[in-house]
Amino acid sequence: MEKKNETLEQRKKAQAELLKLKKMQSGELAPPPKPSELAGEMTKEEKRENFWFYNRGKVIFAVIVAAILAIMITQCATRPVYDGEVVLFTYDYYYSDQITLMEDYLSLFFEDKNGDGKVKVDVINCGYDKNITVNNPQNQNTAQKLQTILFAQREKVIFLLDEESFEYLDSILDEGELFTEERVNLGETFYSYCDKNPDLPLPDDLRLVMREYDEETLKADKKVAAAYNTAKEVLTRVAETQDK
Repeated sequence: MEKKNETLEQRKKAQAELLKLKKMQSGELAPPPKPSELAGEMTKEEKRENFWFYNRGKVIFAVIVAAILAIMITQCATRPVYDGEVVLFTYDYYYSDQITLMEDYLSLFFEDKNGDGKVKVDVINCGYDKNITVNNPQNQNTAQKLQTILFAQREKVIFLLDEESFEYLDSILDEGELFTEERVNLGETFYSYCDKNPDLPLPDDLRLVMREYDEETLKADKKVAAAYNTAKEVLTRVAETQDK
């Protein structure tokens, strides 16, 4: 009997709510105030108690923005600043420990440009493994990286190449030469320091070369001119240490 009375009571409430809603839709009855409208009538204490309810969207947005800014600032603060860059391109893809050895060796011939007391050189590994398919992601990444360097990053002047990769790059221009005649064939001093991995030995004909730029380009682009002058100095220093 009690359950039946409860059911009847619930039906009455539902019918009353439905009737109220119809009157609101027809305009006979004013709708209840929105939470935003109530907020203006609330006391300071009530606003503090209901802060999350009325401001959660703003808070979440602010937290997301703060997190993105923190990540960007951290990346900028931890990004290494290099005193020199060398583009390595051969038809083998070398391991990170081999690249590190080359960076350590070549850092002996650069100067501390940023004044942090250390000389850091970035050897950009553009190794292209000819034993795997052209469509391999590794080779596709290398091709894209090399293309970007050649046509969009002109301040990268020094290249570390073997005979095969040198001939390939030197032939891609329809007119003019890609590299200058200033070339340093690396000798025993370089290989005794860098060629430590018997499973993937370095080519025995590696040489340092530098990109060719005309005087007009060097006058127009100070960044390229500075990199070009640095490259000449580096190649001169390296040449003095190599076995003839």
